[in-house]
This record gives sequence, structure tokens and C-alpha cells, in this order.
Amino acid sequence: MKTKLILTVAALLLIAMLLVNMVLLMFWKRDALQREAERDQAVLLHIAYQLTAEKAYLKQAFSFTEFYPGEESGQIMMLPRDDIHTELPPLIAETATEAVQTGRLTMRASASLADLLRGQQPFLASARPVLRQGQIIGVVAVTRSLLPLFTTLWQAEKIVFIYIVVNLLVLGVISFFRMTKLIVRPVERLMQLADRHTEQEAVWFAADHSGSEFNQLASSLNSMLAKIEQDRTILRTTVAELEVANRQLQERQQEMIRAEKLASVGKMAAGLAHEIGNPLAVIQGYLDLLARSGQSEENQDFLCRADQELQRVSGLIRQLLNCARVSKGRPEIFFVHALLDSVVEMVQVQSAFKQIKLTVQAEAAQDRINIDPDQLRQVLLNCLLNSADAISSGIERNNGQIVLSTDQSEPHFLRIRIEDNGIGITEEQLAAVFDPFYTTKEIGKGTGLGLSVSRSMVENAGGFMKMESKAGEGSTISICLPLADEGGNND
Repeated sequence: MKTKLILTVAALLLIAMLLVNMVLLMFWKRDALQREAERDQAVLLHIAYQLTAEKAYLKQAFSFTEFYPGEESGQIMMLPRDDIHTELPPLIAETATEAVQTGRLTMRASASLADLLRGQQPFLASARPVLRQGQIIGVVAVTRSLLPLFTTLWQAEKIVFIYIVVNLLVLGVISFFRMTKLIVRPVERLMQLADRHTEQEAVWFAADHSGSEFNQLASSLNSMLAKIEQDRTILRTTVAELEVANRQLQERQQEMIRAEKLASVGKMAAGLAHEIGNPLAVIQGYLDLLARSGQSEENQDFLCRADQELQRVSGLIRQLLNCARVSKGRPEIFFVHALLDSVVEMVQVQSAFKQIKLTVQAEAAQDRINIDPDQLRQVLLNCLLNSADAISSGIERNNGQIVLSTDQSEPHFLRIRIEDNGIGITEEQLAAVFDPFYTTKEIGKGTGLGLSVSRSMVENAGGFMKMESKAGEGSTISICLPLADEGGNND
């Protein structure tokens, strides 16, 4: 940009100076020719006065150097009126003829730039009619070279060219630095500030408060950038809100799917309770009658086993009903850590936990919650039994570990974590682990209702439950419950 600018400025200055010089040269040439014409007029007037005498000889000779000392290229001619059309140079003949026809002084010059470029010598021809008794009897003419005049003008023109070059350099440098200050530097500053305007940092264009166009441009750019920054902030806020809304929509969609599944299970459970409950009650009555009818010891054993299986079927129906409609139970305020200790004592005596190291890490500073303790005990038992089954399904069963811990990962919430080093589950299985009747255990070893019922109990208490797992790396179940305040309510 600087190079183009200096070339443009130099070209404009050069053209302007050449045009001024051409105009001045034309004026100089006109003034010089005017002075030479006045000189010729004086000489011709003097000669014509001498020729007006009656005895004056019209063809007498006059010395050119007498009237034009120092000049050699020229001559003075006295021509009778009838001899004008003799063989004369065209310039003299035309000038003399015009003087006779007009009756006054006539001047012609051959001094164009085209003649000079062709190498022709410039001449000036002047003619004046000679009068005698009021009649034109002839003409006196003078022709002389203008080369000395143009030589003088050319010498002066050389000085002018030097002056033009000096002025071009001086004015070019001054114009360059001035235009650099007024145009180039503000543009470069605007470009640099524009390059620095990133999403992380808002850079405003500095105005020079001079009222110039660049100041107006900087103000306009600042207004534009302020609007862009405002729109960007609004866009970010809108995107964040859309992300939250999309996430909530997905969560609501999953909840609707799960609710639909639970509704289906509820309908099925109600139907099963109606269709199976009554026959089971009848069978239970007959079993009671048979037990009181004095049966043998072997028959009593059969009746006891039948009653156990009947109770097992009734328990499955109750689990199905609990999955469809979980009651709120009887909430009460208690300390979770004490409940954890009792649950650990309960499971450690079972054979499934003989080869498992069960560790309790009660790290939560506050552990008062408001929930039905029996429901929370059932939830913990379901989770611990699932962890034990996952460990027993692994290859290294003797190194099983379960860590039962508490902390406060979120404000006003108590989190219970059950972490094991069992076989874990895949991502596809993890997405459906809380669905009713879904189980990763072998057929006959699980109903798939434990985690579904547990999650319903936790959500009814105002908490939430989630599971993290990777195949071959174990699983972690998190149970988050709201803490109870001093007044006995959940925070």
C-alpha cells in the first residue's frame, strides 16, 4: 500500500508540474514572439518611412546586421507590389501578400513543436506595406531565425526541469509522510485491531477525536462490534438455554418411557392380582385345612413346602405391585450411618459375603434424612446383593471388594455410594438396568424388579439414583437423598 501510495502521489505531482510548465512555456513563447514582433515592427516602420519619399528607390538594399546586430540568420527585403509573387520562400510570400491585401503589418512564425522535432529551423516573418501618396507601391519584409530565442528558452527549461525534480522529491516526501500519518497508519491500526478482535477478547477501535472520516469509521465499527458482541452474548445464552431444554426434554422423554412401562406393569400387575390372587387364597385355605386335619409327618412336610412355594408366588406378586405403585411408607428422621452399620451386620452373616471384603467409609458430615428406614434398608440390601452376585460371577472370586461410603457431593444432599469390583455391565445394558423385569442374571436367579423398585422408593423420597459401570471393571451405584433440616423437613 505504501509503494502504491508514493507512486500515485509522485505521478500526480509530476503530471501537475508538467502541465503547469507547459502553460508557462506557452506564455513565455507568446511573450517572446510578441517582443520580437514589436522589434520587427519598429524596424519596418523606420524603413517604410524612408521609402515613402518620391525619389526613394524601392529595391535599395538595407543591411540586416545594421538593424539586428549579433544576428546572422535573416534578411530585409523591399519588394515592389508586382514582384511579390516571384520565387520567394512560402513564409515570406504569404506574409507579404497578406500585408498588401490588408494594408497593415503582418507577422507569421514557423515555431511549432512539431517543426522542432522534425529538425526544421524556426523562422519569424514580418511584412509592412509601403505607401506613396496613399497608394501601396510595395512591401518591406524581414525574416529571421528564432533558433537563438528557442535556445534561450530551452536553457531556461532545463533549469525548470531541475526545479520540477527537486520539487517532486520534496513535495513527494512531504506528501508521503503526511498521507501516511493521515491514511496509512489509521488504516493499519484499524486492520491490526480488527485482527485482534476475537471471540475471547473484545477489542474496540481507537478514535482520534479529530472529526475525520477515520474517526467516523472507527465509531461506526465500534457500534457494529458492540452490536455483534451483544448478539453473540444473546446467541450464547440462547444456545445454553436450548441445551438445557434439550437435556430436560430427553430426561422427560426417558421418564415418560419409564412411566409408560410402569403403567403397563401396573395394569398387568392389577390383572395378575385379580386373576391369581383369588385362586391363591383358595389354595392357601385348603392347605390350612389339610394342615389341621391330622396328616402324617410326611404329608405335613409336603404341606409346609407347598405353603412356602405359595408364599414365594405371593411375594412375587407383591413385588410386581410395588413396582407399579410404590407407597411412600412411613417417613421418619434418622441417621443413615447407624442404618448402614445394621445393614452391614445383616449381610455379613450371609454365605454370599463370606469371601467379600465389605468396607464402610462414613465421610458425610451430616447424615440426617427423612425417609422410611425400612424402604431404605430394602434399597441397600438390593444393591449389596446385586454387587455380591456380580463379584461371584467373576473369575477372581476370592478378591471381591465392596465399598459402602457416604459424602455430600451436592449441597443439601447425602450421597450413598456402593462400589464393587465385579464383572460390570456394558453401556447397552446400563441404559436399561432400571427397567422393570430387566436382569443380567441367569434365568431363575432374578426377577429384574429389584433396582426398579429401589429407584421408585428413592424418587418418592425426593432423591435420585444412578449407576455407573464398565464391563470387567466393576459397578458403582449412587443413592442421593435430601438432608433433613433442624425442623425435621427435607432441605
